[in-house]
Amino acid sequence: MVFRFLSKLKSYCRNERYPEGSIAEGYLAEECMTFCSRYLEDVETRLNRPSRNAGLNDPSLAETYLFQSYGEPIGKVEITELDDRSWIQAHRYVLFHHDALEQLRKFHTKYRERLRRTQNCGVVVNSLITSYASARDSNPVEGNVEYYGLLTDIIELDYYGKWKVVLFQCDWADANTARGIKNDQFGFTMVNFSRLIHTGEHLIDEPYVFSSQVKQVFYSKDPIDEVWYVVL
Repeated sequence: MVFRFLSKLKSYCRNERYPEGSIAEGYLAEECMTFCSRYLEDVETRLNRPSRNAGLNDPSLAETYLFQSYGEPIGKVEITELDDRSWIQAHRYVLFHHDALEQLRKFHTKYRERLRRTQNCGVVVNSLITSYASARDSNPVEGNVEYYGLLTDIIELDYYGKWKVVLFQCDWADANTARGIKNDQFGFTMVNFSRLIHTGEHLIDEPYVFSSQVKQVFYSKDPIDEVWYVVL
């Protein structure tokens, strides 16, 4: 907290020849503006500005979106039409996976974080799958598999203005082979994003998940082998 406050004080400096005076003048100017803004009416200030995710508590907004998948966008919003393959993949996921939901958290896309030191694009989805030993296996085994990914795009499906669904498009590490996921000697899970699955190139791929279906994770690059990331 102390380092953050010192960084804020340094940001007040405009004249490097007299940094102490500049910091003092900048701090005094901000205090005066804050004091005056308390008495302004019908003017948006830092004190009465709605929070970035204020819409999450809006009942009318919640009624518009299906499956509690709504949220507040950050940055520019683009209206576009999906190609036929992407539309089928997205709509199919909505139909087949609408029963597993989690509370929405704060996420950024991988592109938005390219110049940031913070990380909010890591996601994980726990999926129940059925495994067969062979084509003749009559006793399949069910188990949970965790798919780790990086958020690449946030898509809002608009069903003719009546219902909306928010989907996350992600780069998914290959969770089926040791080339995409493994455990290190300390038991930490490691993933390799140079080995991807469900890229969306094929119609049967599933690159999308519900925004309210994922959990947030963080990745730390392995200093020895940089293609691998440790899941935190």
